[in-house]
Amino acid sequence: MKKIIRLSLILFCVSLNAQIGIEFNPSDLQSVNTYNSLNTKSGFIDIDDIIGSPYLDDNFKNGKIIETVNNQIVNTHLRYSIFQDKFEIRPNLNEDKTLALKRSSNYEFIYDGIKVNLVLNNKLFQEKDNGYVFLLLESENDGYNLYKRYTQNFTPPKEAKTSYDTDKPARLDTDIHYFISKNITKDFIELDDHRRRILDSFDSNLKSEMKDFMKSKNYKLRGDDAEIENQMIEIISHYNSLLNK
Repeated sequence: MKKIIRLSLILFCVSLNAQIGIEFNPSDLQSVNTYNSLNTKSGFIDIDDIIGSPYLDDNFKNGKIIETVNNQIVNTHLRYSIFQDKFEIRPNLNEDKTLALKRSSNYEFIYDGIKVNLVLNNKLFQEKDNGYVFLLLESENDGYNLYKRYTQNFTPPKEAKTSYDTDKPARLDTDIHYFISKNITKDFIELDDHRRRILDSFDSNLKSEMKDFMKSKNYKLRGDDAEIENQMIEIISHYNSLLNK
């Protein structure tokens, strides 16, 4: 049975290679369980019974895989699971077959127009020593790159204790973390998305200028995720310009 499964996976890898024009190492590919359930500390739970989604977007999006060793680029369809911190690959949207790549710095992703890297840093990823980060701003000079990463907090379902109470379903709450770094594998500075506390992340001699800049732009780091992200990009772009004076 194991031989049949492995043969099927190899044949699928060959089919995948033919579709996207790159030769993946079969050992770097694994089939993905796409059942409508989530493996949590409380056991398997039907996704439909959870408030919130484990995915950044439930749908697969056009994306790219960059194989960094040979610098090959593959066009495919990607979906990012925040809960598992994993990219799912579906070469053909008309088929249900889904794969995931081995976690390796040899592969980068372009998801929704943003480059995503696997980073080894046990200070940044405390429960594990690696994770995916999204590059929002890449400094052209000796400035800071701006990154974000997603995390999710799972709250298990809770049964009502009395007839006056109601059952509470399981839920997933997503958090976005922003940070800057010149070398993400070594060090980083986490940014607080608060208009006053973010100033503590900047050099002391530039805090006043950064405060004036944010005030002139009326940046309060409020609003939806897209608004906050755009403000973060503008803030760090300006900070880099001051550093390069």
